[in-house]
Formats: sequence, structure tokens, C-alpha cells
Amino acid sequence: MALKLPEKYLKENLVDQYSAAYIFYMFSGQDDELTAMSELGKATREESDEDREAREAIEALDTADGFFRWMRKQISQANKELLIGKMKEHEAEALPMVKKRVLTNRIDHFIENAARFFIACEENVSGWLVENFGQIQDPYAKSMMCLVLGIRGDESCAPLLLEQAERLKGAVANEKLEQGPIIALYKIAGMEENLK
Repeated sequence: MALKLPEKYLKENLVDQYSAAYIFYMFSGQDDELTAMSELGKATREESDEDREAREAIEALDTADGFFRWMRKQISQANKELLIGKMKEHEAEALPMVKKRVLTNRIDHFIENAARFFIACEENVSGWLVENFGQIQDPYAKSMMCLVLGIRGDESCAPLLLEQAERLKGAVANEKLEQGPIIALYKIAGMEENLK
């Protein structure tokens, strides 16, 4: 049975298209139109020397420590996708490291790349996330991992997402971290049209 969000909840918990969670969601590959526009933009963009050097370094990666170093850095969207692709090739080694570090890491770039990897990897980590959610220390990480649950999980994740939507309201001043679980709930409820 699909999740049904009450009308009152929908009216009181609107999606904020300017929130970090919404922007991440839109660039997570869930929207075909935006993905196509992003691909077109990448094709017409000239690679800088810095991006080329990063690309070459990422292409040579094959260890969990190497992945971790690059996950913490600010890199181009194309290089983020390359990094996640390399990590998927080495999922057996990369996944335990990412799971362990996402619980305590407070670096936004790492958290976002961990979410990208969890969305893309072969193993569905939603069960592990639900089981270990209480150990995640950073509020931003909690918001992003809620998005992962919305994309990879199912309606059994709804109680945790509803709880986190309330807990994350005002957790960090001027950041709408509750948007992660709210967007996840919309996604699980099959209400993607409300996310555009």
C-alpha cells in the first residue's frame, strides 16, 4: 500500500525550491528533463586545467582512502559523477567506508557525495540507514540521508521521515533542513509532481 500524506500535512509542509535539499534532489538524476539539460551543459562547457587534473586523479583512484579524500573536496559536477562511478566499480571496498564515515562526518561535500553514492550504489542502503539513523551526528547529514531514504526506501521509512521533519525544523539557524525528509515523503508518496 502506497503512503498517503494527509491534506493538512501537505498544506503545512510545502516544498521550498530554494532549499539545499531541493537543489540536491533536482540534481540527483531523478528529473529526466533536468538531467538532459545538465548533460547538454556539460557537453558545451570547456574543461579547466583544475578540472582536468582532478579528473585524471579521480580516474586513477582505486582505494577507499583515495575516495574519501576526493569526497571531501569541492569538484565540478562532471567530476562528482566520475567519482561516484569509480566508487560504484569498487563498491565492496567503498561502501563500508562511506557508511562508517557518514555517521560522524560534518563536511558538506562529503555528505552530499555520500548521498549520491548511496543513491547510485548497487546495494540498497535504506535498511542500514533506518537502523543506524540515530548515530548520524550532523543535522545536514540527517537531512541528506532522509533524501536517500525517499529515493531508495519505501513507505516503511515514513515514520522516521515524519519524525525527522519535525526534529530538523530550526535545528540550524537559516537552514531548512526539514526539507530533506519532507521531499523524501513526497517522493515515497508518489507525489513527484509536487516537487517541480
